[in-house]
Parts: sequence; structure tokens; C-alpha cells
Amino acid sequence: MSTDKTPIKTHPEDFQSAPFMRRFASWVYDFLTAVAIAMLSTVVGFIFTKILEAIGWIDLTGYEDMGAYLTAGWVFKVYLLSCLTAFFCYFWVRGGQTIGMRAWRLRVVDQNGKMISIKQAIIRFYVSLAGLGNLWVLVDFKNRQSLQDYAAKTRTIVLTKEANRQVYREL
Repeated sequence: MSTDKTPIKTHPEDFQSAPFMRRFASWVYDFLTAVAIAMLSTVVGFIFTKILEAIGWIDLTGYEDMGAYLTAGWVFKVYLLSCLTAFFCYFWVRGGQTIGMRAWRLRVVDQNGKMISIKQAIIRFYVSLAGLGNLWVLVDFKNRQSLQDYAAKTRTIVLTKEANRQVYREL
């Protein structure tokens, strides 16, 4: 795993900004992955809650079922949001690509073409508004950047096949 902030072998300005349709296609892949992560996280939450109930630390009396108990408060919602944040930030910071971005040869880099920081990744995640921030690309004709790119001072670029392979090998 490469943690240094070395740029990819070609200058970032050599790569075009990602157009809306590529971003949308990548979003579809990542949305399906996010649903799977939320489902897995929910299963873990159910198991953890069942263990806490079994040892007597929590009482589900008064709730229709465990799902009602979990969704009644804010803790479970924050837990799910944290799981999704961790997923996206891990991939953006580690290699600049989520699973969907890898499939569509997109990569997030800072404005100098280097790997983004955890702070930039967190900003990107929350400003993206679950992907709606990409709609800004449709009106930003000059730069083709999304709201999350502007907010986090990043760029989403289209890689060549060779550059995409290089990114994958460096992981």
C-alpha cells in the first residue's frame, strides 16, 4: 500500500475531467456497493444488539422488534453513516478510486494530481449529497467539476487504460 503522495506517472493536466455520464455510471456501481455495505452493517448491528440484549445490557421491551429498537434512536443511524463514510474515504485516500470509479477509469486527485487527504475525502463524502453534487458538472461547462470537487479542492479525472492499470498495480 503506497501512502506517499506521489503523483501518477503522467501529469494530471493530461487527463480530462470526468464527464457527467461516466460519473453517473460510476455512481450506479457505487450505490449498489453502498447498499451492500449498509446491509452488512445492519446485520452486524443486529448481532451486536442481540448480544447486548442476551447479556442484559439493553431491554427491547416496548419495541415491536429489534429493527424498531435500532431505528428509534440516532446511534444506529450514525453507525450506518460512519460505515459508508469509512468505505468511501478508505478507497479515495488509498487509491483515489472506489469500485465504481475503477470500472469507469475515474480517479480522484488533489489539484496537484496527488492522492487526497482524509480531510478532503470526508469533505467530498458529505458535500456530494449522496451523488447529487455530480449534477453540478452539467452546468459547469468550463471545468466539469462537481460540488464535492470544488468543496474538497479535488479533481475527478478520466484515466487511460494504462494509467488505470498502473494505479491498480500500485495498490
